[in-house]
Amino acid sequence: MDSAEKHSLLGEAPLTLTPAVGDGATPDGADMPVLLLLGDGPEARALARLAAECGFAVDMAVWGAGVPQGATDGGEPGEADAAAPDIPGLRRHIRLLPGESPVERCAVGRRHYVCIFPPDEETAESALEDVLSSHAFYVGLWATRAERELVWGALRAAGVPDAELAAVRCPLGLGDLADMGGPMASAVPVLAELLAARAGSRQRFRLED
Repeated sequence: MDSAEKHSLLGEAPLTLTPAVGDGATPDGADMPVLLLLGDGPEARALARLAAECGFAVDMAVWGAGVPQGATDGGEPGEADAAAPDIPGLRRHIRLLPGESPVERCAVGRRHYVCIFPPDEETAESALEDVLSSHAFYVGLWATRAERELVWGALRAAGVPDAELAAVRCPLGLGDLADMGGPMASAVPVLAELLAARAGSRQRFRLED
């Protein structure tokens, strides 16, 4: 078998990390930790697939124009299979209306791991401020270190405590947003961090409520 054939087979091979239903996972994700992706993009979609294969119930909420044609406004878990077939692993695809709180719309609670993939700095600020008011166990922001400092400055001016900002994982994964070889490769270190948090092998990411 030549090199080209090997790469073709690897590219088509399905992931097989999904836990069995009898091991604590249920088809509707009732017993799973929930990964909420706020925003869309290649890295967010790659993370959705990987996280779903590793035992997370994955929801994606996007703002306005970012909603694919025919997408659902939310609804019950499981509806997104037909609404967003181009995003493997997704449980729900939710449209956020202008000014709507992601925390309220997505019912963010202690089981949530929230990763924000904002389209711009203003959205990053509003989304992060909203999520930090919730009980989410993990909060991460997809941004460079330079972008982080701008967002942090605005949130400090809005009264967000430094202790809460210090608990936000930014940049997500390892280091700055360097080219790691494509969206899937960039999503792997983010998933590793999520799994470490879930396993309790890293310090608690959020303050006790």
